[in-house]
Amino acid sequence: AGKSIADSVTTLSLLQDFRQGELTLVDQTRITKCIGEFMNKRVSMVWHLQPSSKIKRGLTKKVKAWIELGSVLRTQVIHPKFSWAQDSSPGWKFMNANSQKEENMLNSIDLLDISRVIEVEDIDRSKFPFAMKSRSFIIEANNTSFLFELSDEKEKSNMVFGLKLLVSHFGAGVVARNDEIFEQFFNPVGGAQVPGDAPSVLRTGEASLHEC
Repeated sequence: AGKSIADSVTTLSLLQDFRQGELTLVDQTRITKCIGEFMNKRVSMVWHLQPSSKIKRGLTKKVKAWIELGSVLRTQVIHPKFSWAQDSSPGWKFMNANSQKEENMLNSIDLLDISRVIEVEDIDRSKFPFAMKSRSFIIEANNTSFLFELSDEKEKSNMVFGLKLLVSHFGAGVVARNDEIFEQFFNPVGGAQVPGDAPSVLRTGEASLHEC
């Protein structure tokens, strides 16, 4: 299903989650710097999977997470995404039968689909027995939640702040049809687009942002 620019207004609610002290400190220069730093790094985290008929309770994966740039194709715009995949470092295995395919699976959420990024206040121990509350945060998107844990509380706070800032800035730029977000969030190797031009979806608002 497609998603219109108007639908992305919901992502702006993330701005309300910033603490007042953070808002007073963040100016445009810092926003640009923070976004640039955040988008150019990979972060090691532990993903606590939701238990299901195929996933046992307490299952965790060590993953690497990053921001995947969007792409402008001839007939569609592929969103920038928050992506994560199994960390191949020695000593970490996805403990599940028939798991080879899932070990190599790339997971991602379109930035415009992220509705909330929150620090964990309470953990359902019947689902996540091993998650450490002080180091964990939740991403909510499309009526689904994802629980991640960082190495310490400071790293967790930095991730929550950075991801909120990234999503709200991108969402606001799409609503305002700001050409600057094309340079920040889209791969310059576009195909149908002339280098330096913003995607037509940002100029006219007539096309769908999400066609894939």
